[in-house]
Amino acid sequence: MKRWGATDATATVKASPTDANNKVVQIVASNWNSCLKQTVVLPAGKVLANYESLSFDIYLNDIAETDNLWKNMEIYVDETKVIDVQSQGVTNAWETRSYKLEALAGGHSFVLDLGVNTNKGNYFIDNIKLHAITSGVDNQDINQLSVYSGTNAFILSQEVDSYELYNIQGVKVSEGMKVSTINTSDLGNGIYILKARINNELFKTKLLK
Repeated sequence: MKRWGATDATATVKASPTDANNKVVQIVASNWNSCLKQTVVLPAGKVLANYESLSFDIYLNDIAETDNLWKNMEIYVDETKVIDVQSQGVTNAWETRSYKLEALAGGHSFVLDLGVNTNKGNYFIDNIKLHAITSGVDNQDINQLSVYSGTNAFILSQEVDSYELYNIQGVKVSEGMKVSTINTSDLGNGIYILKARINNELFKTKLLK
């Protein structure tokens, strides 16, 4: 999480409020400027400037002690704020939001933070996607992989065909196939290297547990 203090906000993988079989991230915030933090790895040869927009689904809970409506959606790339837009929002329903990216600087991998700027936040986020700039002839979806580091797991934005996880000494500590969650309960805190394949494309990034 991007937050001022360790107790200001939490991000937890939960069942969707509308589909118990679908896992999403629930954000609960008690201080301003708290965001979901994740590492994004783009396909080989791609950088952030190759993408024109970012979209995601958001579900705003309408329960006691929350204040999610008419708040600013904030999005950061490598700690630089790139989106700060107020939205009324809808409660107790999924809503897809899309934001234009104006030729942003960013490499093959970067840190993406996004969230509703509120000190009484309680909402869900799912289906975070980058949309590539197209020529108008082709409009193909391009895979990207984002990873959220939970307490006892690395949560992947999509299922990978295979993965290998290494510690900073280069020792393989985990591997698997056809997964979207990597259990880290038996691993110590520190830096890890993830190598994952989707449709024969290799994604490689550093992760912090």
